[in-house]
Amino acid sequence: MRRRLLLAALVALAIPGCGGEEPSASGAADVALLPAEIATLDGLFATNCAGCHREGGPAPFALLDARDRRRRARQIAEVVGSRYMPPWLPDRDLEPLVGARGLDEDEIALVERWARTGAPGADLAPPAGEGDLGPPDLVLEAAGPIAIPAEGAGIQHTLVYRPDLAAPRDLRALAYRPGNPGALHGGGLLLDASGGARRLDERSPEAGYRSPGGMGYSLVGSLDAFSPGARPQPWPDDATPRLAPGETISLELHLNPRGRLEEERGALRVWFAPPGPRDEVVPLAIGSLCIDIPPGARDYRVEDEIELDRDVRLVGLFPMARYVCQEVTLRVTPPGGTPRTVFRIRDFDLNWVQRYQFAAPIVLPAGSRIAMEMVYDNSRANPQNPRAAPERVRAGMRAIDEAGFVILHLAAATADDAAALRRRHEDGFRLRLERRRAWEAQRPR
Repeated sequence: MRRRLLLAALVALAIPGCGGEEPSASGAADVALLPAEIATLDGLFATNCAGCHREGGPAPFALLDARDRRRRARQIAEVVGSRYMPPWLPDRDLEPLVGARGLDEDEIALVERWARTGAPGADLAPPAGEGDLGPPDLVLEAAGPIAIPAEGAGIQHTLVYRPDLAAPRDLRALAYRPGNPGALHGGGLLLDASGGARRLDERSPEAGYRSPGGMGYSLVGSLDAFSPGARPQPWPDDATPRLAPGETISLELHLNPRGRLEEERGALRVWFAPPGPRDEVVPLAIGSLCIDIPPGARDYRVEDEIELDRDVRLVGLFPMARYVCQEVTLRVTPPGGTPRTVFRIRDFDLNWVQRYQFAAPIVLPAGSRIAMEMVYDNSRANPQNPRAAPERVRAGMRAIDEAGFVILHLAAATADDAAALRRRHEDGFRLRLERRRAWEAQRPR
């Protein structure tokens, strides 16, 4: 609902000349901003806006130039005041997350006062693409470009990279640098030791393959995701995923047709962690494949819970859902303790979801329980519902189908623990597929 109410403001924001000074709510003149306040505002815009709103970026207009911000000042204040921008889905009052965007109440008030007092400020420097990571250790390029049609729905295309490693390496960070950033609205990364990605790639006549309903094989190695404007997110110094010789890295790109034939050809950039002892981060999925949402349903729920059989640290997570998902909640319960909500999204948006990493990993001893809940709204009231008239929505591999998983990223202290978690992840997917087949056999068509 919040998105729908703000649509008019967003449309106006894209129209130059819609800004301007306004009186304060009390009718009294606002006090001019101090130089220190202007510098604070420039910093807020650089941190929260410049990643997308720059020349060649994914946003429809740039805000690095002070004149551009001044022309759109009123609408900037509106979307910031409503918390629609900067985009950040999770609740901010739970466990702190790395890279959280957003402004507090005092900062929002400062932006609103800025808009009413002439929107002063300086031009901003283009943001550094990869922050403080420095040059990548490895740059991987696709064999050829991806063709983007002029019209139609967004496309999903998976590229498969084959790092030539002689020994296992711990990953510090991964980042995709697009060749055509305006056509890209996000993607996901996955490590594959099964050979499934390689086989799909070899069957395709082009670089990579179209993947409208997912990467086409098990999500056992689900690793990372990114959204427009997001900088690479390094893993913790003491806990990282491990890339083994022979494994491939799959990158699923979500690309948008923009009225003309285009191509995308970027590069995957890889940073390795320095040698040293650290825990291995292993994915573990919780969720369900048994999703069947009736037309008009506004409170359809998917729930799942696991009990840990060994000590781990919860480093982060990645929610996997699509268009009619509205809420995502994750709770942890220590042995003999009470449930605690550690993560929640109240207004899910597929366009802005990413990998989330806790500022301090959550220690979970053996016997702890982790529970997820997703709530779906398959009604006309959900502005993210892509259907003109609500219809039955089920879990599936097509882009218009739904999903209901949270991929947990768990730090395992020993190689045996990491191997056991990987087996549990794989066995869990097989069990869910068996449940899905049994469930399908009992469902009305």
